[in-house]
Amino acid sequence: MNIQVQDSDGLARAMAQANADRSPVASIDLGSLNRILKYSPEDMTVTVQAAMNLMDLQSHLADAGQWLPLDPPFAENWTMRGLIDDNPSGPRRCASGTLRDHVIGMELVRANGELIKSGGQVVKNVAGFDLCKLFIGAHGSLGVMTSVTFKLLPLPEKEVICCCRIPNVEELTSALKQLQAMHGNALPAIMDLYRAEGQSGVGTLLVGFNGNRQAVEESSAAALGAGLSFETYNTWERNGAEAGLPELDYNRQFWADRSWREGTIESVRRSRLPALIERLPSGTPFVARLGQGTLYHSGHRITEPSARPRSLEMRMKQQFDPHGILPDLP
Repeated sequence: MNIQVQDSDGLARAMAQANADRSPVASIDLGSLNRILKYSPEDMTVTVQAAMNLMDLQSHLADAGQWLPLDPPFAENWTMRGLIDDNPSGPRRCASGTLRDHVIGMELVRANGELIKSGGQVVKNVAGFDLCKLFIGAHGSLGVMTSVTFKLLPLPEKEVICCCRIPNVEELTSALKQLQAMHGNALPAIMDLYRAEGQSGVGTLLVGFNGNRQAVEESSAAALGAGLSFETYNTWERNGAEAGLPELDYNRQFWADRSWREGTIESVRRSRLPALIERLPSGTPFVARLGQGTLYHSGHRITEPSARPRSLEMRMKQQFDPHGILPDLP
């Protein structure tokens, strides 16, 4: 069954009919739900519909000096529904967090056609169970999001990213220790290691700082003078016209040939990440988020995946979609 609707009530009716007919839904076109429903710059919150494009939203928010602190690969291709279903992130998650950290409310349609709301439109909302988080990253298997409310952050005044080539794992371990000593417990906004196709050595280390102009300049100057052979990779300053912060070339290049659901994602403790990278076949492209201990690559999985509570997941699927109208659990 293919569904095309103009509003959330129409989606609810269509889903209720599909559920009654026990007819699995092959596709849902929510292209008409592409508006900003409510924006409160003074409260730093925004409510948007499912088909709103991320870059269009960032452009609107930039007029008030704000942004949704999310930088997934190929940001121009993401809608709000895609963000909720796949839960992507980018290099700046080191300081800004992931989508889960910024969703405060959601409206959804269940497989049986019930229209439900979770959370609210204010940041300090403690009414009941935080049901929003259940749907983030579920690939649309538990319900269909029609609108979502985010809390926002001020758009940084400046960003400086430094980089240096890392020839071996020993050099990487030493560099990470120096960075930790330089900044204490405060992480930079970006702390990535990447290796492009055909690149030799372990890869290229990037450390980025964004926020207040003076603080950024002081932090980047300290990194450049830390004896790690850093040089400037990119400098950006806000001029009011940008749709959020710019996407970084190395991240875009890595994801150019694969979708967010493809490739291999491994998570380990940050201290073990250098050893994990060393086990990759020579020349394998990768992007490592050193701040979180997350490694993205295109080879075979090296570590054992974390045990998932599959029985609990199946109980949730049975509760939200007993007739299998929506896609299977990821």
